[in-house]
Amino acid sequence: MNVSSSPGSLARVTDPQRFESTRSFPAYSSSRSAVNMLTVQYAKALPQLRFDVAHPGCTRTHLNGHKGTKTVQEGAEIILRMATIGPDGPTGGHFAADGPVPW
Repeated sequence: MNVSSSPGSLARVTDPQRFESTRSFPAYSSSRSAVNMLTVQYAKALPQLRFDVAHPGCTRTHLNGHKGTKTVQEGAEIILRMATIGPDGPTGGHFAADGPVPW
């Protein structure tokens, strides 16, 4: 289980209707995109295992001055849910609490 965020989604940062397209965080967004690609590549290389990305949402952390909309515990829910899905669960996907996140 890897952790990423929506600023790493090329689909979201290029969609003018999305909040992510209104901000520029070059190093952070690039690192999240790299995690996304690494996850897909591991899923392809090791199909007997599951590799997914979880997006915890805008959690209140030092990174955003504790101004996020979720507690760390609320953000961790999707990580836990995805990490504990059985062997028949998805692999090579990016998921938030409300469903799949586009690449």
